[in-house]
Amino acid sequence: MPGIQIIGGGNNRIAEVNDEGRLRVNSVTLEPEYCANVSGYSFQLQLTTTPSPSADFLYIKNLSNEPLILENMFVTCDTKEDIWIYRNPTGIPTGGNSTIPINSNFGSSKQTDGSFIYGSDLGGLTGGSLFNTLPCFGNTNNAFSFRNWIILPKNSTISFNAKNGNIKLDISIPLFYLIGDI
Repeated sequence: MPGIQIIGGGNNRIAEVNDEGRLRVNSVTLEPEYCANVSGYSFQLQLTTTPSPSADFLYIKNLSNEPLILENMFVTCDTKEDIWIYRNPTGIPTGGNSTIPINSNFGSSKQTDGSFIYGSDLGGLTGGSLFNTLPCFGNTNNAFSFRNWIILPKNSTISFNAKNGNIKLDISIPLFYLIGDI
């Protein structure tokens, strides 16, 4: 029968193999996004902007060695807007403002390692593959769940484009770094 090797300092809890050869432990598991939050690697990107017609209004680039995960997106607007998401646009955005997402763990001072730029009309970006289109309906909280997550490895980029434009958008995007193994 193979043995068990427990790596790490341990927590004074017992782990053993029962008579059927099964591992018996007391354990607690967390979903990756909650584990990231407990560790201080979960953030909230909150912004308000009024994009020009057919303009890129948000650009994100991950500069961390850890994958950056976009989990959901919440948008409110007064009238209908269509948001197009582009994967890996090239160039350097111009004409926008940098922002720093807020840490979701109020006891952590960790910050994101990346570029988060928004504005009414970001210039300097070209190309990219269309990833998704999101219809945002007026006077409602539009919630979009990225079921299989949007994963940005190091140096990957994403941009968001407003097709109609001249519509104020209030946007909230929870994001986190995937630290360690899942």
